[in-house]
Amino acid sequence: MPPVEGAPLTPGTPASQPPVIPTSSPPPGGVPFTLPGTPGVPIAPTRARKGMPRSAWIAIIVGIVIIVLAVAVVGIIIAFVISEVSKPADVANTFMKDVQSDDAQAAWDLMTAKGKAAQSYTDFKTAISSLSGTISSYYTRQITISNGQAKISMLVKSNDGKSSTWTFYLEKQNGNWKIQRVDF
Repeated sequence: MPPVEGAPLTPGTPASQPPVIPTSSPPPGGVPFTLPGTPGVPIAPTRARKGMPRSAWIAIIVGIVIIVLAVAVVGIIIAFVISEVSKPADVANTFMKDVQSDDAQAAWDLMTAKGKAAQSYTDFKTAISSLSGTISSYYTRQITISNGQAKISMLVKSNDGKSSTWTFYLEKQNGNWKIQRVDF
């Protein structure tokens, strides 16, 4: 009995007919190979998988998530530090606005109990009144914060063009910054 075309050789079959080995491309003439025992059902060509493996995509997504989280954490830390550094400067700036507008009571309320004990409110009000209208501009030059204490150096320009440095000493009390004293 001759071998079936496309069937592999089995022991005892003549070697004169080599077996037909299925491949993924059709033979010359365009008729695709079929598997033995399944006439008329062509072998589908296998396609190479396109793109990256699933594990590579997962690794990329995890990497992106880690980077986004790291950037968010750094952003939050920077915002917190800037916020903490700006708070004592905000108090000093508010004090200067109060001086410019001759609001002695508002400036007095920014002082610590120790700062208020160093002079009477009347003397403080007189000093504020003497400075009112004499300051043309001011800006913070340096801020130093350590252990609930802050030192702020501010350049103050008067209306007559002269500049001087005012130094604010602040203390954090119950979460709020208060002025202990101002040297000018």
